[in-house]
Amino acid sequence: MFAFIGMTAKLIGALYRIPLTNIMGAEGIGLYQMVFPLYTVLLTVTSGGLPPAVSKVTAAFNARGEHAASRKTLGVTIVTVGGFSLLAALILMLGRNRIASIQGNTMAAVAYLGIAPSIFLVGVISVLRGYYQGSHNMLPSALSQLVEQVIKLAAGLYLCRYFLRFGVAYAVLGAVLGVTASEAVALLGLLLWYALNVAVAKHRARVPLNAMTEAAAEISFAAPMRVKRGSVLRSVYKIAVPVTLGALVIPVTQVIDSILVINVLSGLFGTQAATSWYGLLNGPVNSLINMPVVVTAAVSTALLPKVSAVLSTGGAVDRSAARALKYSLLLALPSFAVLAVFARPILSVLYARSLARELIGLGAGLLSIGGLTVVYMAVIQVCTAVLQGADRAAAPAVNLLIGAVVKVLLTVALLRVIGIYGAVAASVACYGVTAVLDVVSLTRRVPLSVSLWRTFVSPLLSAALSAAAGALSLWLFGLILPPLFALVAAAAVFIVVFIVAVFLTRALERDELIELPLVGRFARRRNK
Repeated sequence: MFAFIGMTAKLIGALYRIPLTNIMGAEGIGLYQMVFPLYTVLLTVTSGGLPPAVSKVTAAFNARGEHAASRKTLGVTIVTVGGFSLLAALILMLGRNRIASIQGNTMAAVAYLGIAPSIFLVGVISVLRGYYQGSHNMLPSALSQLVEQVIKLAAGLYLCRYFLRFGVAYAVLGAVLGVTASEAVALLGLLLWYALNVAVAKHRARVPLNAMTEAAAEISFAAPMRVKRGSVLRSVYKIAVPVTLGALVIPVTQVIDSILVINVLSGLFGTQAATSWYGLLNGPVNSLINMPVVVTAAVSTALLPKVSAVLSTGGAVDRSAARALKYSLLLALPSFAVLAVFARPILSVLYARSLARELIGLGAGLLSIGGLTVVYMAVIQVCTAVLQGADRAAAPAVNLLIGAVVKVLLTVALLRVIGIYGAVAASVACYGVTAVLDVVSLTRRVPLSVSLWRTFVSPLLSAALSAAAGALSLWLFGLILPPLFALVAAAAVFIVVFIVAVFLTRALERDELIELPLVGRFARRRNK
């Protein structure tokens, strides 16, 4: 259930940019996307590695029955992180004009003013989520993420439309104020949850011991343990710092991107065109790419605990890892085929009101190329999950750093040659290099025995056949149907051909088919 809530929240976040782009156009979404790389870097520095760190320290204290020390971890970390986050927010507010100027478009300055307070809010939220996860209570974190995205969707779109009357820069301000409002509501919800738990625990503490159940004792009010503040912080940041350093790779690369792309293209084509193209790539195009990535991430998320459990008992993980890789490719390859074949009609249906025809054509080209990232990300996610489960978390972080360096170098080299296509080509190369290095790292540490046909050839062949059928269907249906209906009909043909091809090429074994929800339910009913 918690995984489903988390996936729903991420999908809402990915879908959010569609109506947002339709309200403020390519230039507006470009300004909006300019703000988030640096914002993400500051979030990562101040609180990026805290949820797993606080979770692990809290869980260790709770396992020893030291609940007072667990609560002290929460208090000490909130004060420390709150101070750092508040400082980062102030720096962003005061330096907003200089930062926007360095990025190449001073219109982004006002948006930094609106997003800065959420750095403080997210810092406190991250500590609370880590505390609840360490207490084996995932519900508050999952619900707060869902509430966060719903509030961002509602408030962001309303405020964006309201402020649009004052100009596109203020429309972006309205959108980021929606983000800040969503974080404020999420924090308030987590604090209320904690206060309610404390009140309930105090009430239960007054109940006679024989009337209490073990499940009711969620928060203990035993005498405080002698735990020093410095000791708690060392324990938390010993875990958080390595995680933070690894998590900084992509955000820092995106900051460099936001500076390079707009400044280089502005010199060639003008600031407005450069901002619009940057927004097109990082808004509509990347939003569509991220949708299947969210789904494939669920496979690797489910794999990590299995790998850890198997390795803890001395077992081999090759079967689980190979199966997860096949499932991921069966999702990723047809997703790439859909993005490549249906790029123009998808963008036309979603953004006909906000994007000019030439921008839709440009976006279709970017999406057809950038869609390959979905395949590479599927491989990276599985390899990272297995390596982390095998206590080899440093390897995927180093590989990603190498990929990021490749991205920056190629971006510099290609922007002046092929324009905005250079940015998307560099991004594809980044994840391609990372995927190859991850596979090498994985096979060195965790030997895999995979079926070349079932794992790679069959999914690739099935995706290719369905892509050909989808392209032909789209052309034929386009002659007699309106664009939306032609797209839906062609997509239906694509799905049917892919499913048939998967069965004909025997990509899935019998036991794997039974694991699928609908097939498994049908098989169980038939056996009865």
